[in-house]
Amino acid sequence: SYQEASLAIQYAEIMITEWLGDKFIFNDLHLCRVDLCVNVDVGSPENVTQYIRQLYKTNMRRSFKIRGQKNPDINKNARFTATNEEEGLELAAYNKKHQLEEELGIPAQEHENILRIEFRLKKESTINKFTDSSLPNDEKIIDLIQRSKNIMLAALPMLLPDGDYYKLNNAINIVHDRIKSYTLRDCMELVLRMTANKHGLKSARKAMRKAGISPNLISNAIAAFNNIGVNPVTLKKNAKVKFLPSFYKYLN
Repeated sequence: SYQEASLAIQYAEIMITEWLGDKFIFNDLHLCRVDLCVNVDVGSPENVTQYIRQLYKTNMRRSFKIRGQKNPDINKNARFTATNEEEGLELAAYNKKHQLEEELGIPAQEHENILRIEFRLKKESTINKFTDSSLPNDEKIIDLIQRSKNIMLAALPMLLPDGDYYKLNNAINIVHDRIKSYTLRDCMELVLRMTANKHGLKSARKAMRKAGISPNLISNAIAAFNNIGVNPVTLKKNAKVKFLPSFYKYLN
């Protein structure tokens, strides 16, 4: 809330002065990072895990790199981070209960259904793209907090497609039921199968282009998924859940 944010900034001002001295004033410092956060109740611990798994298979732009994707020590059921160093942007999603208990040693059973989503602005120039650069630091922060969900909704299409998650056969059936064009329908089915086989939409697109399929047709097929509310990244065959709503529905 506005009051909570204002109070937190007041405490920050006091702490900065105590640590660094009277010469250091909150609004005179450079604001170089703001994390926009939302805790989402996704209904069950299994859903928390599944959403994180889906992110590892999604359509990250080339400019965004998934952190630690090949590192076996990173628990890919509990945490996901994708970074664009050049633009100073980062998307993270993690199991809030796991973070509190395993990393901080805080009992957190009440957070077992919570997926924490963070959109991090990691440069001063990046922050100024999302708020009025003429504002003082305290007003910038409050403005960003108040508009955090809208900012996330505007930024997420850079990172992942919209649409509900289904298992492969269910997604194929929906495509056949709702798409009239045979060419588009066949391409969409191929996108689904290749994404499942290649363990990701990005690698599936690459394989389809290599096989000689028109990039325009691939793009049209992926856009058509959005039109029918189906995510091209399907749930694994052995996944406990059979359906997950789109990420975007939790932010609206």
